[in-house]
Amino acid sequence: MTATPTLKGPLDMMQFDSSNLRSGLYDSGVMDLYIRFHGDPTDRIYLYQFVPQQIWEGLKSASSHGSYHAEHIKWRFPYEQLSSSDWPQQGRSTTEAAFLKA
Repeated sequence: MTATPTLKGPLDMMQFDSSNLRSGLYDSGVMDLYIRFHGDPTDRIYLYQFVPQQIWEGLKSASSHGSYHAEHIKWRFPYEQLSSSDWPQQGRSTTEAAFLKA
């Protein structure tokens, strides 16, 4: 189990209109991308590391967020699956806390 991540900021978050991806949180301070996937019965959260800002911007503007993730992120960056308890506990604003409840 990994240590609980700490957000460094600045942060950017987006809710996705996707059958696979629920939302994303990008921490440009360390180039970490957190993606929350729809799950049954619970959502899954993945942390992708060393993701350049332009990849995050591409994901946000993609016509298909799921396809963009599969083509440009999924196998190209180191990643790990997090549990809900591993979600960053420091630096969360009200908006970021809503990410966990979405």
